[in-house]
Amino acid sequence: MDSLLKWRYTKQFTIVGQSNAGTNYQVLIFVYYGSGTNYLNDVYLNGKCRSDFGDIRFTDANGNLLNYWLQGYVASESAVFWVKITDDLSSGNTMNAIMWYGNPEATTTSNGVNTFIFFDDFTNQRCNWTWSNLVRESFGGKYVLAQIADNSDAIVTLPSTISNFGMEFRYYIVSIGNYGPRAGIRFIEKDSIRFYELTNEIGRSYYNYWTSYYDGSRYYMVTWSVYNNSYSIGVWYWNFFHMLNSGINCTLGDSPQMGGYDPSIQSFDRIGFRTWDTGNKFYIDWMAIRKYVYPPPYIANWVTYFPLRLRRQYGIYPRNIRVTK
Repeated sequence: MDSLLKWRYTKQFTIVGQSNAGTNYQVLIFVYYGSGTNYLNDVYLNGKCRSDFGDIRFTDANGNLLNYWLQGYVASESAVFWVKITDDLSSGNTMNAIMWYGNPEATTTSNGVNTFIFFDDFTNQRCNWTWSNLVRESFGGKYVLAQIADNSDAIVTLPSTISNFGMEFRYYIVSIGNYGPRAGIRFIEKDSIRFYELTNEIGRSYYNYWTSYYDGSRYYMVTWSVYNNSYSIGVWYWNFFHMLNSGINCTLGDSPQMGGYDPSIQSFDRIGFRTWDTGNKFYIDWMAIRKYVYPPPYIANWVTYFPLRLRRQYGIYPRNIRVTK
């Protein structure tokens, strides 16, 4: 447990709630090692943190440590954090939280499982997945889920039916087969499946997405659509599917992919990846499912304090530090 007495710097930030965000909402924060102007979800630490951002911690105004996940970083440059805010971030509410940094002895306590509704970075061999023709491999110093044969599947059953969500994952094209790299993601509720291709066939400039229904013996396609995109071998892609009452949509990085929300699916209780065609190989680095509303809660302002002032203001001393689940 961190006492935070060795942390030399703090920044207080104020989060403004939005409709239906509720409690345990995951807030995205971009942290920059150098100097700059703090604005919304961007914060600059003027070289006062560790170069690997491992000393960054978050608490609420009462001194409770908040769960967070360090998605990734470039040393001495920038890092991406997701912070689970336990306060109610519904419309009309605001809350203060605190970022602590400046302890060269600290190492990260990043934990995706405690931060998100569902999270897997494939550190464990099978975790909650059922898969065929996929293996866990080591790549780039971490474990990834790797497709190794034609018609590979990975399906996970979620703790409960999910709606109004954001689903993030990162994938990588290693090699392609005769028809190009073909992979997709499935959202499943009972016997209804909505399938989205992530990559397209050679010679085809569009992607498919379709809905099928299982009658007990076979799946029947009931709708079919296309959307545009591009891909490259040897590049990591950060994909984001998000579902609201109006349906589901997808972005690749910051680029919308579907031209609007697909209303054919409103909730799901299972999620799966599928690849097909011999010669293809894909890596999936991690996957996270989180709460999502639009517009999302946002950070209105940042104020830099020295820790002693904050401890006096909020009464945060070692005996008061608690860890939230």
